[in-house]
Amino acid sequence: MANSLVQTGATESAGLITTSIRRKFIPRLLNKLRFDPYCASGKLEMRGGSKTLRWNLASDIGVYTTALTEDTLTTANQINTLTITSVLQTVSDYGAWAPQSDLSDSVWTNETRNEFADMFAYSAAKTKDTLLRNAALATTTAFWAQGTGTGAPTTVFATGTAIAQDLNYIRGAFDQADCDAFDSIGGNYLLVIHGEVEQDMVADVTTGRLSWSPLIQNVPAGYDRITNYKGPGALLGIAVMRSNNIDTITLTTGSTPIGSGAAGITVYRNVALADHGIGKTTLDQAEPRIIRKNPGPSTVSVPLDTYGTIGWKMRLAQGLLSSSRALTYYAAK
Repeated sequence: MANSLVQTGATESAGLITTSIRRKFIPRLLNKLRFDPYCASGKLEMRGGSKTLRWNLASDIGVYTTALTEDTLTTANQINTLTITSVLQTVSDYGAWAPQSDLSDSVWTNETRNEFADMFAYSAAKTKDTLLRNAALATTTAFWAQGTGTGAPTTVFATGTAIAQDLNYIRGAFDQADCDAFDSIGGNYLLVIHGEVEQDMVADVTTGRLSWSPLIQNVPAGYDRITNYKGPGALLGIAVMRSNNIDTITLTTGSTPIGSGAAGITVYRNVALADHGIGKTTLDQAEPRIIRKNPGPSTVSVPLDTYGTIGWKMRLAQGLLSSSRALTYYAAK
């Protein structure tokens, strides 16, 4: 590849961005997202000059099993109050940019186009994915690996790693809160976990305990159904996907910590979602763009027009819609 002609401080990279990347940007962005396809879209609106995104959440009005009397004016089964709760989030711009040498046209090849498309699309995708993950982590509902109920721990053990039977309790927490699953993943809820957590969960083959491996052995024609979710598959009503974009924290060790004088254990905070757990902007609302500005006579700070700029930009708003529809799943590393 040609010598580097794009420079940010002491760090150099090669090539530049042109409008051709716009055709690649959105497809690559979609391919890298984990949380976005499972978030509820909001309504973009103007409120007092401030751009906001709104999600309207209606309460359950119950069931009405009393038959109506024919040809009689009556108040039977009349609903007096409909409760609509709105969640509002401010729409903000996000992006990143770098100076671009005016000599870079001489090394502009298809290879460098693809490299920059990948770098910028991945940066934008991971930014959006992280913002959505952080919105989900605001939930007050949590579950601890190998536990049987919700409630985030403060004291942990090194043995508290992920196991397959945890999926049963996560599904149960959503079911008991009368949550909806996702039709797009076979009517399952979603759990996004780190690759190390996935490895622990799938490799657990403890006798007398529900284990993933024995359940997927000798699976007939349905094999594809349990292996097509960018992860190990679906089990016990949960579609499990893996992502490295998972938060880690350090918690106090229990009475039998690993090592002598260990101060704490690293714990992964994975995310489980039911439908309408978190909300987000759509790609149309976000308008993700690759922006290139050529050097010109108006760039006073660069009198010889030696560089312009390149970058990506998108508008985003995200928020937790319901703590009963988003759950953090703690698992020891």
